[in-house]
This record gives sequence, structure tokens and C-alpha cells, in this order.
Amino acid sequence: MRKALSTRVLTLGLLALLCFLPATTALLAQQAELDAAAVQVEVYHEKSVIPGGLLRGAVLLGEEPERMTARLLDAGGGERTRSHGFSAGTAKGKLVWCFLLGLPSTLKGGSYTLAVEGSAGKGSFRYQGEVSVGEQSFLFERVVLSPGVFKLLTERDPRKEEEARQLNALLESFDCSALFHTGVFILPVRAIRTSGTYADRREYLYEGGASALSLHNGIDLAADCGTPVSACAAGRVMLASFRLLSGNTIVLEHLPGVFSLYYHLQSLAVSPGDTVAQGQVVGRVGSTGASTGPHLHWEVRVSAVAVNPLALIDSPLLDKNALIGILESDLIERR
Repeated sequence: MRKALSTRVLTLGLLALLCFLPATTALLAQQAELDAAAVQVEVYHEKSVIPGGLLRGAVLLGEEPERMTARLLDAGGGERTRSHGFSAGTAKGKLVWCFLLGLPSTLKGGSYTLAVEGSAGKGSFRYQGEVSVGEQSFLFERVVLSPGVFKLLTERDPRKEEEARQLNALLESFDCSALFHTGVFILPVRAIRTSGTYADRREYLYEGGASALSLHNGIDLAADCGTPVSACAAGRVMLASFRLLSGNTIVLEHLPGVFSLYYHLQSLAVSPGDTVAQGQVVGRVGSTGASTGPHLHWEVRVSAVAVNPLALIDSPLLDKNALIGILESDLIERR
């Protein structure tokens, strides 16, 4: 048996003065379809986003969900990004589950559909709401590579392939208990200059006239070798080792599915399993791996998607306390 449940929907953008989201237009009430027993759900999410940003949302439930998945679908129904929900406390005696979707820099502007699905007890629910993705432009640059870096990038090597497989598996992992940081990020290094920006469209120029196109997933912060590198946020060290392409590398986990990456380090000051505070020194700037000079490559992945790290310096990753406070306010009583 199928039922339809009227689901109240607000964009978190209405709460901009109190929370982390830009002002947006309120969504109209929509329907969440239920299978079998009724599962009481309320869905809140951003309506307007940009490529390289985040789509933040929350679901209010009366019982612990067994699963929850959020997906962004294009006009043809194709999935562009997905993630899972995680517990963020309670409000009005109900459970609050949040989700964060990383938005690829390659997303084209237009109308998309947010699909949230889950189950709890004997029932399941499915919500769909409209999301507008704005246009965003990125830089194009040509980068001349030295023979050594050219060799590292182009030669086939089983170790490179295994390191890539292991890193991808880590970035695709989702640990619901990884609740280390929800606030703003800080720059991990005092840079001399920014030598590469997020989502640069790059053409690498090789010896002999060869070239290849690439997408830059992070930002490059030029600094002298030995400059301290700090954790951009509190987290847990998931990787701290030498890799062929990224050199001495650190990966920190901050929230379920949310990771920051630090490449080309001269040295490492932490080990896998360590927990670190925001601002704690985790290594020092170097030029190891496939690097053209001393710098830190800093990257942030959300649901395995590379997002713009600088956007998280201006607004919190997820203001959980403010969000729950909003859910307990009179706004939630409006029917």
C-alpha cells in the first residue's frame, strides 16, 4: 500500500541571519511519497547553489532511520552527486539528520532535482525538491612541466594505480561517527601567493610539444620549504604517507564524507589515527612528488567531490547547533 504525506519544506536560506546559508526563496510545500507505514518527515534544504559549492540539508524524523540517501539529479534523471545522512541531534522530540552534497565544478547552470530517500521501521519515504544551480566560470592556464614531473605523470606504474585506488576508496567512505568539526575552516598555511586556484582548467605542456588537459581539484598556496602547515579544521588523520604523485600527503576527516587533503609536504608531523585540533601543525611545505616548486596543494572533498576550499573559510561547513535551534523555533510550528 502506498500513501502520500504532505511534507513541509523550508529552504535554510530563510534562516540566513541565524545560520550558515545565503538568502534564497522559500520552497512551496511539496509531497513525500511513503511506502507502507507512515514515516513522519520534514525536509529542509538550500534551493540555490553554485558549482564547486555545497548543498546542505536536514531531515526531521520521528524514529531512527535505517538508511538515508540524498542525490542531485539532472533534467534527464541522471545522478550528478550523492551522499548519505548522519545524525545531528534532536529537536522537538524528533531526530535531526543532516546531509551534505558536494557539487562538481563541471555542473552546468540550470534546474536540478534533489531526491532524498530513506526508510525507518517498516516504512520508507521519498522526497523531491527543485534546486537551482547558478553559472560559474573558472580560469584556464597552461603549465610547463619539467622532464622529471612529465615522467612521473605519464609513465605507467602499478604503485601509482594502487595509490589512486586506495585514495579513492578513502574519499568515498562514510563514517557516521566522524563528527569532529562543523564550523568555518582556516587557511592551512601563510602563503606568499596563490599559485593555482580551484577548478582551474589546465593544459599541461610536456617536452617535445605534447600536451594534456586536466582539472585542478584544489588550490595551490606557494610558500617557502619548511613553512608550517596547519589543520584547516579539527579532525582525524586518515592518511599520512609518501605517495608517488602527491609526495608526502595527509588526509584529514572532519565530518562523515568530508575530507581535507594536503600534498607535496616536506615532512609529516602526524600519524594515521591521530586526532588533531584546528590550527595544529600537521606538516611542513615542500615540493615532493609531481611538483613544480615549493607549495601546498590544499583540497577539500565532500561526498568524494572536490569543492572550493575557500568557500568554507567564509561560512561554516554545517552549523548544526544553529540549525537545531531553528528547528525548535516557532517557524517549525507553522502549518
